[in-house]
Amino acid sequence: SQETAPVLAPFLYGTLERLLLPFGLHHMLTIPMNYTALGGTYEVLTGAAKGTQVFGQDPLWLAWVTDLVNLKGSNADQYQHLLTTVTPARFKVGQMIGSFGILMGVIVAIYRNVDADKKHQYKGMMIATALATFLTGVTEPIEYMFMFIATPLYLVYSVVQGAAFAMADIVHLRVHSFGSIEFLTRTPLAINAGIGMDIVNFIWVTVLFAVIMYFIANFMIKKFNYATPGRNGNYETAEGASEEATPGTPKVAVASQAVNIINLLGGRANIVDVDACMTRLRVTVKDADRVGTEEQWKAEGAMGLVMKGQGVQAIYGPKADVLKSDIQDILDSGEVIPETLPSQMTETQQNTVHFKGVTEEVYSVADGQVVALEQVEDPVFAQKMMGDGFAVEPANGNIVSPVTGTVSSIFPTKHALGLVTDSGLEVLVHIGLDTVSLEGKPFTVHVSEGQKVVAGDLLVTADLDAIREAGRKTSTVVVFTNGDVLKSVKLEQTGSLAAKTAVAKVEL
Repeated sequence: SQETAPVLAPFLYGTLERLLLPFGLHHMLTIPMNYTALGGTYEVLTGAAKGTQVFGQDPLWLAWVTDLVNLKGSNADQYQHLLTTVTPARFKVGQMIGSFGILMGVIVAIYRNVDADKKHQYKGMMIATALATFLTGVTEPIEYMFMFIATPLYLVYSVVQGAAFAMADIVHLRVHSFGSIEFLTRTPLAINAGIGMDIVNFIWVTVLFAVIMYFIANFMIKKFNYATPGRNGNYETAEGASEEATPGTPKVAVASQAVNIINLLGGRANIVDVDACMTRLRVTVKDADRVGTEEQWKAEGAMGLVMKGQGVQAIYGPKADVLKSDIQDILDSGEVIPETLPSQMTETQQNTVHFKGVTEEVYSVADGQVVALEQVEDPVFAQKMMGDGFAVEPANGNIVSPVTGTVSSIFPTKHALGLVTDSGLEVLVHIGLDTVSLEGKPFTVHVSEGQKVVAGDLLVTADLDAIREAGRKTSTVVVFTNGDVLKSVKLEQTGSLAAKTAVAKVEL
């Protein structure tokens, strides 16, 4: 009861009820609580049913609020006694806070972390799912989005849900409904019963829990890189994608750069796995001999090609992750992939470059040893497949901006950032070599995409010891990725230099 176990009882009930959901056992608690004496016994005081007993949270609330309405104007003492001594919906209102608020915070966080190029595909689905839960009180459509792929997040969510149940013993929340539609139909009855402030309390508590859960979910999805819907390869193929095709006729994928790349990889049947880091499209194939030549890849926009057994690394710069998503979508769609030839730029197109006559000064990104790009122990950078630039062997983990401009991209694993200056110079800052596999753990990012920065502003703090312990090099590379519009790159200083020391000049 509320006297013997205030706060704790509803907290434990709410937490346990959600923890049982993955096993399908939550109804062992909810049905007895809502419709049997376990959820309370109440003797009706007024009306035709006077003297009869009702059992469970839902019938109890309806009988209680009806008695309040009947007693309000006729027996003030009995009305006040009933209002203060009976607390219905103590084991129900937390579920309402969950479906109206907590899960709304979760789904907003999930959508916020959908890949930028996929947001338009997931917007409708997310809104429909949120509305279904908000209107009906059925929580499973959202919970199953993250229950198994982000289990720690679900465990935290269960505890927050328990805290929502516990609020019934902290503030007056004597309301009861299954979804917002029923809530609206019962609101006039609650107001007539004199518990309008309970509705106000319910609204602010719900908003509070929605905001809290949004920040928790957003933090955990980013921190632990969970593959929630729309990110990290967890993509849905749109239903009805082949509706426009003639029945029995497979739909053919539209010719695109992604289709050309699939052909360069030897076709769908030759592809085992598609992945990407900040700069490279990484694909595992069955037969490396079926992969196109480096010249063909360069004709399709690649800056270089690295083959390691069945592993293919095509250097595409910051667009590599977008290409990965496009390729995966086509592979998952089941569409027929037309055989296409890589696009070939004509000699005239290749030679038509209009320089701006602008010179950008570029600064060192860290205290340490500045070295020429050719000295980096990674052939992709050393052979300037990504573009020209320089590297720094950092003395500490403070990585600062080499230019004044805008943060154009931050890779999910935090090991690389893209910057663009006002004059159009595109700069990639890549912290460590092959650090994409560290899943962001050694890096703390201090900026966000779209943020304006000044040369010398702190971008990332890197745990250099953790990088070394993982068997990776700490070399931090600065590369100018839009080489086709650059007239010249001059590295003017090398050696031991402080961060924010001018080391290079780039002519556009």
